[in-house]
Amino acid sequence: MPAVSDRHAAHPLLGELEELIASRESPPRSERLTYFARVLLGRTLHERLRTFDLEELYRQTCGLYDFADARGLQPIAVRMVESPPAGSALEVNLPDGPFLVDTVRAAVQGAGHGVRLLLHPIVGVERDAEGRIVRITDAREASGRESVMRLELERHLAREEGDALVAAVREALEELQQAVGDFSAMLAMVERMAAAAHGAEGVRSAEEVEETAAFLDWLRDGHFILLGARAYTLEEGASAPRCRCSRARGWASCATTANRASRARRLSTSCPSSCTSDSSRAGTCS
Repeated sequence: MPAVSDRHAAHPLLGELEELIASRESPPRSERLTYFARVLLGRTLHERLRTFDLEELYRQTCGLYDFADARGLQPIAVRMVESPPAGSALEVNLPDGPFLVDTVRAAVQGAGHGVRLLLHPIVGVERDAEGRIVRITDAREASGRESVMRLELERHLAREEGDALVAAVREALEELQQAVGDFSAMLAMVERMAAAAHGAEGVRSAEEVEETAAFLDWLRDGHFILLGARAYTLEEGASAPRCRCSRARGWASCATTANRASRARRLSTSCPSSCTSDSSRAGTCS
């Protein structure tokens, strides 16, 4: 079993935690918990580890492991837990991906909460057909990499505050996964727009074509984070042309389920007043 990083060599408390796990847990759970603890705390500075109580550290490590294990086949798991002596902690588990820490931190800060400690190991995880953890390993060698986060908040949250924060973080992560999952499709939309711009030579001025194509090439070449994209079809209306959403990706995806309907309504306000989104055809925007 690999040791903790050389840069932040093991604090004696980690050794005590391993001994406690071995005395209270049986294989193979004890082995999984031991490696999970090393990944979780192995890069935590000694100064931070001195603030932990051994029993509480054992409880938190087991709780976070069981929380990740119970996620099963669900794409995201988020919860609030008590963090003695008088605090609250947010825990998150999902497949590893870009922008996760920034997204969670922004959602927490956007809700008006401060973070005093953030643990964010990337863990190599192997799960069975039902999604239960069967092995914890080095993330660099694993076929499955997962993000495990624990954010110690600066104050205790009432139940209503905690529920609201969990909902906000979950929604932010769902939007992030939508944007990341649709990135290739959004990039293809930009490339089609660039091709259309080049095809406008002879119809539009050379200066306009060059400027538009250069901007789209700039987007395509990674200078801008694509979060959402929509294509609209112009239709003749009784009094004025209307535009209908015909294709959408990322955050701009049209809602086809109730829990995304409010987000679609917010997005529709960005369309000019002469345009309307045909909600009866929302299923075509996927």
